[in-house]
Amino acid sequence: MKGKNKKINSTENYIMIKWILNIIFMIVLVVFFAGCANMFIPSTQTITITSTPDGAKIEGYPDMVTPANITVRRSTEPLNITASKDGFHSETRLLNPKKSTAWIWGNAGISALAGGLTFFIEDRASGVECLTGGLVLAGISYGIGSFFSNSNAYPNVHFNLVPDVTRQSLGRAVDMATQRSVTNIQRSSRMAITNVDVTDDAHANIVYDGIESSLLDLGFRVVDRNQLDQIRAEQAFGMSGEVDDASAAYIGRFVGASHVVMVRVQDAQVRIRILNVETAVVEGAATEMF
Repeated sequence: MKGKNKKINSTENYIMIKWILNIIFMIVLVVFFAGCANMFIPSTQTITITSTPDGAKIEGYPDMVTPANITVRRSTEPLNITASKDGFHSETRLLNPKKSTAWIWGNAGISALAGGLTFFIEDRASGVECLTGGLVLAGISYGIGSFFSNSNAYPNVHFNLVPDVTRQSLGRAVDMATQRSVTNIQRSSRMAITNVDVTDDAHANIVYDGIESSLLDLGFRVVDRNQLDQIRAEQAFGMSGEVDDASAAYIGRFVGASHVVMVRVQDAQVRIRILNVETAVVEGAATEMF
């Protein structure tokens, strides 16, 4: 009787050892295949960025506007994406990477099948034992795959940009003030925008670009801004802040302009003055609220 019990115990121990060895063997395979799978997962991914309205610039990608596809490296760290468009508030989104589980589940399924077959082929195990072994290895496979996976992916992003009412109304005020200030000045005159005095530096480009665009649309010639910047730097004149009429006229004559345009934005008002550089007479002026 004792010999029979000893034989039974020996058989049980053998089966247990085979189970453990099979599981260890399958874990090694799971780790190996997980590493192989990572080799086939690209280190970069493409993110589609859209916005309403279209045409928003993407910070860090100067040549791209929405809709656009950008390429980024896969990472476990959050990614900031900022979109901006003239006349709208800039918006930043924090993208949190999500692990793509498709291949992990695939490995788990393969591991479950391989584990069940291993127990069946080697031990002619019952269906329950094969299923149990397969499920154990599937769970191990999923855990290992989740830990080692580099399949993190950022989601696509859409921006709903909110209009910047102040910027839009400022742009309209600049356009109206420019049109009113040049009514008595001959078209094709050469203009130099010598001074833009603003309390908010963020509005300086809006004002300058708005005046330049309006003057060109009305048929005037406008001195290139880069040329003016160079002259001001050489002559130690600033673009912002108040400039007296004599200094503005001097700059205008230096660049061959017939008139200089001086702008001041203050207290929700745009005031434009246009000075004849030869006569020092103000030939145009207008003020618009915004």
